[in-house]
Amino acid sequence: MSAGVLDEVVRRHTAGPRPAFTAAQILVLVDGEPIAELVHGVEQAYSDADGAPAADQVPVTTATRFDIASVTKLLTAALLLEELADHGLGLESRVRDVLPEYRGTEREDIRFRHLLAHTAGLPPTWGGWRAGPGPEQARAALLALAPGTAPGTVHAYSCIGYLHAGFAIEALAGEPLDAVLRRRIAGPLRLAATGYRPERDEPVAATEWQERPRPGITRGAVHDETARALGGVAGNAGVFATARDLARFGEELRTGAHGVLRETVRTLMQRPIAPAGLQPAYEQAAGPRLADSANFGRLADGGVGHTGFTGTMLLMHPARRLSLVALTNRVHPNREWSDPSVFRRDLADAVIELIA
Repeated sequence: MSAGVLDEVVRRHTAGPRPAFTAAQILVLVDGEPIAELVHGVEQAYSDADGAPAADQVPVTTATRFDIASVTKLLTAALLLEELADHGLGLESRVRDVLPEYRGTEREDIRFRHLLAHTAGLPPTWGGWRAGPGPEQARAALLALAPGTAPGTVHAYSCIGYLHAGFAIEALAGEPLDAVLRRRIAGPLRLAATGYRPERDEPVAATEWQERPRPGITRGAVHDETARALGGVAGNAGVFATARDLARFGEELRTGAHGVLRETVRTLMQRPIAPAGLQPAYEQAAGPRLADSANFGRLADGGVGHTGFTGTMLLMHPARRLSLVALTNRVHPNREWSDPSVFRRDLADAVIELIA
């Protein structure tokens, strides 16, 4: 598989003393078949936040797992929509009917549509993780957060909304979120390298130097602090995967070829569900962003996907019969070294050249 044009983009963004990332997997599929695949770098390049070299630098392979960060939200959206359908519920159902913590509060009128479209009015993030709560304390605190605006009136990207979506999945399914992911998506699609909390002996790309729970380079534990406070399993972040696994999920979302996702679920994840005009930069489906030019570059028109803070992206383009996965560790050794959107746009533009 030719990856020359992709390799040139990677070389450009990893040159110099402060590369944009030190580990990457990139995979491009057309009609479900791989046309280019690239792996780059080492699993851990640095030993501290300033960039001191790590002693043991293991090369990245196609089996190396990456913390996909907010790309997790695509899996959460799919799981929630499937569970709602199983229970005769839908986007217009009220969250209070599933999560009792919503009852008798200012969140009474929040619908599942609002959670998945980032229009519930909930805060973007939560700083309570700094106090070191246990998972149950963190869950209770997160479910007590109040909206700042009326549902459906403002589009504001919210990890809290997806954390609540994860709690709703657990309530509907009667089992932990990681078990639902295995049962409904990872197992049926044979995504052996996709899931929460990797085992100690699994190959994993390092992320950022973090002070909590103890100082050190994060590797094998979720980078997102709130997901970590919840024990590593959360609706907003926490899943680790390989590019090959994510591409397989992307193809299922794009085509439904394996029969794992309902057609109604796939449709909701590929069309706008938020009121027009609330998102000037892109449109919002149930989970994915649509036409996100800041990240999708020349693939924005018709593009369906999501990005992750650690430097990840899953992008489907139904009209071009295309799936693109880009997994990097752009926060290694710290989040200040790069802007991942520039690399994503350059990569998307290179894929246009590749398939021309």
